[in-house]
Amino acid sequence: MEICVDVIVVGNGPAGLSLSALLSGYWPYFNGNHPDSVLEAKCNESLGTSVVEQDLQYLSEGLEGRSRNPVALLLDSLMLPNADIGERTPSSLHWKWNDSRSVSHLVLGAGPPGGSWNAMSKHIRSLSPARWLELPGYSISTWYREQLDRPNGGDRLCSDSIPLGDVTRYYRDYVEQMKLGANMMDYTAVMAVERIAVLPRSTGGGLCRRSSDGSSDGSDSSCMGNPLSRSSDSILSALDEYNCCEESFTVDEMLTTNFLSGDLTDCCNSIYCSPQTNAERGKKGYRWRVHAKRTDGSDERLELYCKKLVLACGVNGNLCWLGVPGEALSFVSHTFSDICSKMLSLPASSTVLVVGAGLTAADAINFALEKQLRVIHVYHQDASNPSLIYHKLSTTKYQRYTDLFQLMKGKTVNDFYTPFSRSSVMEFREDNTCIISDKSKLQWSVTVDAVGILIGSEADLDFLPPDILEELSFDARKPVSAKLNPISIHPYTFECTRVPDLHAVGSLTGDTLVRFIIGGALGVTQSLHTPK
Repeated sequence: MEICVDVIVVGNGPAGLSLSALLSGYWPYFNGNHPDSVLEAKCNESLGTSVVEQDLQYLSEGLEGRSRNPVALLLDSLMLPNADIGERTPSSLHWKWNDSRSVSHLVLGAGPPGGSWNAMSKHIRSLSPARWLELPGYSISTWYREQLDRPNGGDRLCSDSIPLGDVTRYYRDYVEQMKLGANMMDYTAVMAVERIAVLPRSTGGGLCRRSSDGSSDGSDSSCMGNPLSRSSDSILSALDEYNCCEESFTVDEMLTTNFLSGDLTDCCNSIYCSPQTNAERGKKGYRWRVHAKRTDGSDERLELYCKKLVLACGVNGNLCWLGVPGEALSFVSHTFSDICSKMLSLPASSTVLVVGAGLTAADAINFALEKQLRVIHVYHQDASNPSLIYHKLSTTKYQRYTDLFQLMKGKTVNDFYTPFSRSSVMEFREDNTCIISDKSKLQWSVTVDAVGILIGSEADLDFLPPDILEELSFDARKPVSAKLNPISIHPYTFECTRVPDLHAVGSLTGDTLVRFIIGGALGVTQSLHTPK
């Protein structure tokens, strides 16, 4: 199956869902009030005009906060005024839908809407207040009232952290509430991406409707002929408006009727890639070809074409490994769900080794202690290292984590918990022994029943060609990392600085909080509606 759209978004987590909403025509408008008098005055200069159509650089000038991106800071300031000082000021935005502003697009995700949030334990509570996790145009408090029948509790609940299971349900319901379903291709994994130029074959017709007997004729008079035999501008017009046939097809119609049922076909394979054409056509000829596969069991192969490609797939694609001998043994796990499943089957007083100093590792340790399992905790940092997230957590709101932090620092003691700070695991052996090198370079041999290596993950961008991967991040020698080596983007358009027509949003660019991630949707949307 072949489909042509203006934009393809890789990733259906919060970044991809937010972008889909804005590309579908849901745009933000200033409501006239903001606690920052300077920002309020600026926004009121164009009251009635969507923020998408305003000068983002001018509006964001002087804003400061927990993001390095000015557009992220701007949208966050308008949606959550004074959030960083604990205020619960209402949003300064209202959202309007205008179909004429919509851009044809598809959002691809290997699983259901919500992306990596679907893999998180549904009973653990969010670190952020619920309001910080909501997406444009549909608040979590409204969702609580409508979906969970809590007419009086929605606003109160959204001032606090909520179970991650609720967040995941909200993201799934967001697609239905915002009517984004026609643009979603869930359970669709991207296998490869090519940057191509479009040139005509010597023969062949256009995109035609298959006749009733199943045959097709590219030279049929009902077609407009081979769209690729015309000028460059008319080619793009034909592809953009789906006017290769006598009838025009919108993205919604193709996804919900003709394309998915197989009635509309590319009867001549007239779009193709030639290695020599990129140099000939240059930037004007760039188009992206996306090879994808359904992950719902059908294994259906898809070939998708777009003018702009947006990476919104986050940094949770590839689990990090230690790279030591024996790490693939059966008693070693690399995910929270897997290690918890193993711990459930262990008798009390069994021993579990947990590697890592992040919150996922902390959740696994707390789970083990609650099950009366002995925990050996190994992590590289010193407990006093200010980069550890525990230093930033409120002792009243996040007592589970701060109590564990006291154990890590040795301020409190638990007979079932043994910390190894500034230490490393050197080897896992088949007899369930693990070799640990401590901060004094002494080696310890311990026997355990299960191991959880919970040291984070890296972006999975292997579907991109190597030459493009080398151009993405600030340091081409290192993998893309939200904290250490994010994708280099233009601060207002989110276009990759060294790869034309490729944009990146979300944690790939360094923002890991949902409240800042959605700023990318604003930047990309404006860039698509701004003539170059």
